[in-house]
Amino acid sequence: MSVVTAQIARRNELDVNGRTAHRKIFVDAKVPKRGELIGITLVLASPAPNDEVIRIELALPVNPDIAHTESDYDTTQLYDAVSVLLGNRCPNLDKMALYRFYENGIKPKEVTKTQITGTRGTSDYTTQTTDTGAVPFCGATFSLHRETSWYGPPEIPGKILDKALSRAVSTLTIE
Repeated sequence: MSVVTAQIARRNELDVNGRTAHRKIFVDAKVPKRGELIGITLVLASPAPNDEVIRIELALPVNPDIAHTESDYDTTQLYDAVSVLLGNRCPNLDKMALYRFYENGIKPKEVTKTQITGTRGTSDYTTQTTDTGAVPFCGATFSLHRETSWYGPPEIPGKILDKALSRAVSTLTIE
């Protein structure tokens, strides 16, 4: 908690140009009886001293894009995190409704771009980004951003790409 306390204390500091410097608070949370951490970023409104949370960025321990069944989604901790973060915006949030929303509302809207972003010796450095637009659900707006990179050409074999994507951090944004 001392890390979060320090971030809260610094939230209104100004940078050398007089602009608010620290408008994000980073929290790692753990669901009881689970070992993996969920990364939560609270984005505060500007200018300071406005402490309204205008956006939440969520990094789950398991990429929900590889989930298809209820048990797969349970492993991602999507419901555990979203149900708490939505709070009274969506007091009767049904777990299966959230999973169906992700499966049928988020996944089909994903747009993936792959490009060579650099080189190292004779190897290309390839970056793949996936984004969705804003998708409304249960009183909030959700969007997804995922980025993964590897050394090698964009057309890598499926198993290598699957491994790279399994390590990719998906950021689910709730506004």
